[in-house]
Amino acid sequence: MTHPCELLASEVVSGLRNAEFSIGIENDDHFSPYVYFSWDDEQGEVMIDADSEPGMLLSAHVEVAAPPRWFSLNIALGRGVFVPGDVLGFVVEAEAGDSLGLASFIRSASKEEFLDTNLNDKLDLAEGRSIQVLLHTVDAADVLARNEVFHTLVIRLPAHAFDLKLYDLRFFVLGAERGLRSSPVEMSSLG
Repeated sequence: MTHPCELLASEVVSGLRNAEFSIGIENDDHFSPYVYFSWDDEQGEVMIDADSEPGMLLSAHVEVAAPPRWFSLNIALGRGVFVPGDVLGFVVEAEAGDSLGLASFIRSASKEEFLDTNLNDKLDLAEGRSIQVLLHTVDAADVLARNEVFHTLVIRLPAHAFDLKLYDLRFFVLGAERGLRSSPVEMSSLG
């Protein structure tokens, strides 16, 4: 059975793929449903020019006048629950003007709190289009395994100028019942 977060993520990416824009992006402005950049605008000053070009999801040129404490690209995954042993996967086709190592996490939000689960793998981008697969096996200690809440993929961005082209993104869940893992079992991961 398809996980509900896979369904919303597919809709979000499809909406972004079909969008047509050439805009300057403001902080927390949803330039496509459930997709937005976010940064610390108390200390940081960021300017983003973004385009939707045929054959890609997003092309962004980023200038940083004052480095923000945080800066991210956020893509909603939707409401759902994950169980220990589920393998979450992101297939990303992208490139950057310079080498970028982008760590990511999933933010799980309820009315009461925001909790984050860091993903095991990092997105390593450079000049030239590449496809990468990021995998994360849900651990019993991961906050995203606690309740059915709203989840968002948060890709941490550098606090300096860069160019990013995102051609495609797919999210998938391999259920724990399949018995697969993205990393070796450690004593601490047995819950």
